Amino acid sequence: MEELDDFSTDPKKRPDFLTVLCVLSLVNAGYKMVDAITSMTANSEDSLAELEKAMEDMPDEAPSIVSSILGQTADVAVKAAENAIPMGVSQLLLFSISAVGAYMMFKMAKKGFYLYTAANVLALAIPFVFLGSSSLVLITVGVATIFTALFIGLYASNLKHLS
Repeated sequence: MEELDDFSTDPKKRPDFLTVLCVLSLVNAGYKMVDAITSMTANSEDSLAELEKAMEDMPDEAPSIVSSILGQTADVAVKAAENAIPMGVSQLLLFSISAVGAYMMFKMAKKGFYLYTAANVLALAIPFVFLGSSSLVLITVGVATIFTALFIGLYASNLKHLS
């Protein structure tokens, strides 16, 4: 029975919460990489045509805020279509680095935290670089910043377990 105890002792056991964080981060990074590839290969002309049709079909008595939001959405969509390849490549690269960082933390390596953090903070800048700083972009990046900061904070609280 004591032989089993020798095999079951792990000098550096990964906390369950760190495991959950790493798995969630890997799933998110995988989703974002697929999304980046999809955005590079999607036919944005159809989406732009649908948006233009929605703007034309909008009644004249529509509130000005609605037409303002649709106008900003159209501007962002045009910029996104024009920059689909460089945005997609940037996102693919950064979320690949993020996935490597999450995997390194899963393997209990502290360097993974720094890779993960750098990649995710840089990923927040991509919309500003390629789409500008409209209120739509600000809101989207603001929401993403909340989740990014949350995950970085949760990982930071687990740094003591990493080597």
